[in-house]
Amino acid sequence: MNIFLITVIFSMLIYLGIGWYVGRKVKDLDEYYVAGRNAPTLLIIGTLVASFMSTNAFLGELGMSYSGHAPLIIIMTGGNCLGYLFGALFFGRYLRRSRAITVPEFFGKRYQSRRLQRLAGFTIVFGLTCYLLAVTWGIALIVSEVTKLPYSVSIFIVWFGYTSFTLYSGSKGVILTDTIMFLLFTAVALVALYFIIESGGGWFNVLKQLVNYEAKPGLISWHGLIGSGSNWQTPTEALLWALILGCAWGVVVAVSPWQTSRYLMARNEHVVIRSACGACVAMFLLYVVNNYSAAAVNLVNPKINPPESVMIWVSMNLVPPALGSILICGILSAGLSSASTFLSLVGFSASNDIFLKDSSPEAKLQLTRYTMIFIGLIVILLCL
Repeated sequence: MNIFLITVIFSMLIYLGIGWYVGRKVKDLDEYYVAGRNAPTLLIIGTLVASFMSTNAFLGELGMSYSGHAPLIIIMTGGNCLGYLFGALFFGRYLRRSRAITVPEFFGKRYQSRRLQRLAGFTIVFGLTCYLLAVTWGIALIVSEVTKLPYSVSIFIVWFGYTSFTLYSGSKGVILTDTIMFLLFTAVALVALYFIIESGGGWFNVLKQLVNYEAKPGLISWHGLIGSGSNWQTPTEALLWALILGCAWGVVVAVSPWQTSRYLMARNEHVVIRSACGACVAMFLLYVVNNYSAAAVNLVNPKINPPESVMIWVSMNLVPPALGSILICGILSAGLSSASTFLSLVGFSASNDIFLKDSSPEAKLQLTRYTMIFIGLIVILLCL
């Protein structure tokens, strides 16, 4: 049993303990679905950023940055972050004001249509199940690679981890664990940056080498790597890609249920606005640190293959084993936080928006948990 496996199991047990502790205090559906509508700004910021950051952010996008496109990722992220501001001002605060317990219920109330609410519920169940599948697959691949466990065992560990605390504690446990995960992967990002910079010879030396890096010219120029060997031949093409993706993801951040549903848990509308501003700043800074860290790894090892494994390589080769295992847990926590959010929303929509209209709280809670287990089994089978 290596140190990575020990740390992964230990972190899972911590999250389970938090879920068990919080779950004991859940008294009614309002606390289970929307955390009693009493969450402070820090918890909303934590769950907004953590539910957005997933294995895609720590694998795919960092792989792009390592390959020479960090500036484009940062430009795209600027559009993403603006989505928080527009979303909170023009949608989130009205969503909170409606006192709905799910986003589809808000639309059902707004247009006085049970059919529209049910349709919106179906889109959440289908869309977020697909997203949950992708995130589970990504987390399981990381666990399998660093712990040397069989892939099938890794899938089960990951599923059991995020399902257990989500099933028992609902939104109250999800936003608390999300915030802890947010603080964890933010801290490990800063630690990784320190070791990468030190390995490259210090801040000024690293910047000088990156500016003059001949193997990937334009590595930190505003347009990134262009021309032969790149997806973009000119700076204009690269900029258009970043702006289009930034606008598209800005809309996702502004109105998607796995982001805006967090506002339903806010203590008041002031918390909605403050948390959106805080999430905007926190996510942008986190992306700057992570993606330029990945670009700087070229100075230490320019031949990591596949490039998506750059931060896994850093955790296993560049930092001390104990810190490396915590770094892996930080990456895993980003995926787990997204998975727990997706799973909870699927369960909530199935019971509140699709199947049970005027049922008792006990019946809704029971169906919510059964749905989470059923969807989890489907995800396991598809992953395998």
